[in-house]
Amino acid sequence: MQTIFFPKQLCDDIDKSSRSFIWGEDGHNRRIHALAWETLCKPKDGGCLGLREARKVNLSFMMKNCWALCSQPNKLWVQVVQSKYVCGEDIISVIHKKPTSNLWRGICEVWDKVVHNIAWNIGNGKSTKFWSDRCLPSNKILSEVAIQTVPMEIQSRKVANFVDANEN
Repeated sequence: MQTIFFPKQLCDDIDKSSRSFIWGEDGHNRRIHALAWETLCKPKDGGCLGLREARKVNLSFMMKNCWALCSQPNKLWVQVVQSKYVCGEDIISVIHKKPTSNLWRGICEVWDKVVHNIAWNIGNGKSTKFWSDRCLPSNKILSEVAIQTVPMEIQSRKVANFVDANEN
């Protein structure tokens, strides 16, 4: 479930099996469900069981993989996936190649949800693109809010190109 993006039907089947287990059903005998499944999935501190829907768990694992791609570049699996599917150093621009692995399909499925919540830590500015990385508090890229069109020759410049040695 952590590296395989499950089809919706499989997640529904997992939830159905979980419900059958909770209510003590077997293949032949159905029981009355005293509470709705959504109620059972509410947090324990609210008096419920805190069960999780399989689809949401699977999506959260895929989002965790997206985060690892962005934040853990030294992991071997991240290096393998980046070399196969990502263009250069720009992790934000993912490639939707075919055929792809199930892991990559899952990452592509949730990528937009993750990338719009990422803001880069600029650091020394040598790896952060000035015009196209999301480093504004509004989570917009600078070229979207620029007053004039950004010339092509400076669109790929890094933050370090705009700061002098005295950090001014």
